[in-house]
Amino acid sequence: LGNFIRECGVADRLSKAAQNEIINITTIFLGTSVGVTMNGDSFLNPKTLGIIVLGVFAFAFSTAGGVLMAKVMNRFSKNPINPLIG
Repeated sequence: LGNFIRECGVADRLSKAAQNEIINITTIFLGTSVGVTMNGDSFLNPKTLGIIVLGVFAFAFSTAGGVLMAKVMNRFSKNPINPLIG
């Protein structure tokens, strides 16, 4: 919705709100509503915890891979880049 409003070019403030604040509020509301309706025993099972652990490992490896790739690029580039900024 935010991209559609932005491409129409009608309202810049409305476009920025739809892209940022409204989607953040919707995400928080959706996560809260799912969390309230779920039982603890259905969430804390080995399969769910395994998915969370895999997500943490994926995040850690992708971050480390990005930093290492930036360091490799700095070796061959004339203008070095900050690996944490991009």
